[in-house]
Amino acid sequence: MLLCSVRDVKEAALCVKELEAPDFHPTLVSIWVSYSLDKKETERSLLVSLLLHLYELETPLLTQEEIARGYF
Repeated sequence: MLLCSVRDVKEAALCVKELEAPDFHPTLVSIWVSYSLDKKETERSLLVSLLLHLYELETPLLTQEEIARGYF
């Protein structure tokens, strides 16, 4: 699931929500970050947009802790 290159963050959020696997969220972040390192700036920017969207939802799908755990 390489959602970091999608432009429709709402659809990506729906996919993450449907997984119903919050314990897997840090792993998703880690996979997305690793994947984006080999890509162009556009894909890295899309990843940032996706992470922010998932974090800033009224009911966040990613917490700051999950993002940090997946990033580090």
